[in-house]
Amino acid sequence: MEHGSDATPSSPEQPHNETEAAAFPRQSWLAIMLEPRKTLRAILDSRTPMRYFWPILVLAVLSGVLSGGYSEEELPFGLFSAFALALVIPLGVLVVWALTYLFGYIFQKVGGWLGGQGEVQAIVIGMIWAQVPAVFTLVLTLLTILLYGPQVLIQPELLSQGGLLQSTALVVIGVLQGIFAIWSLVLAIANLAEAHRFSLWRSVGTHLIVIIGFCALLLLPVALLGGLAG
Repeated sequence: MEHGSDATPSSPEQPHNETEAAAFPRQSWLAIMLEPRKTLRAILDSRTPMRYFWPILVLAVLSGVLSGGYSEEELPFGLFSAFALALVIPLGVLVVWALTYLFGYIFQKVGGWLGGQGEVQAIVIGMIWAQVPAVFTLVLTLLTILLYGPQVLIQPELLSQGGLLQSTALVVIGVLQGIFAIWSLVLAIANLAEAHRFSLWRSVGTHLIVIIGFCALLLLPVALLGGLAG
């Protein structure tokens, strides 16, 4: 009887712990900015690791489209026309999704050479969550449009024609955009380190190897053509 009574209180604890481990982290969009490795681990270990995957991807692409800087010749239909958005956004999402999985596979292989244990899916999820700062940048871009009007996207010179309040707000927005751009890189390094379960330095090394290899592939045809021409 004593043995049975000892086992009884411990039996509900295991499912409770499993439930906690499977719960998606609260306030994940803010938490990933402040505690990236801890938050990403909780996301990957949750029951729904793909939660917010597509919203972040779509918003990040939209942020890139709106902050790209265009001329009227490049956007003959107007950036905010239904035709342009219906064409650019889905196509951009598809391209970015494909490139994310391509580079996720590359990061998985290169990181594996350095002792990493991450799977492609975990690395891809980490790469997408590293784009959360781009979503905050989208908010800043929308604030800029609110201050100067949508025409500012194709007429950047309007930024120099604002009043004191607009100019001050623009400086603050520019500083925040720079911080978010840097933090996106920080998250990419931290998230890859967590997905591979290795150090930040190995994550930096993995990124450098991939970047150098990619640049070498781009320069190789140029070098070959230059050699043939010489």
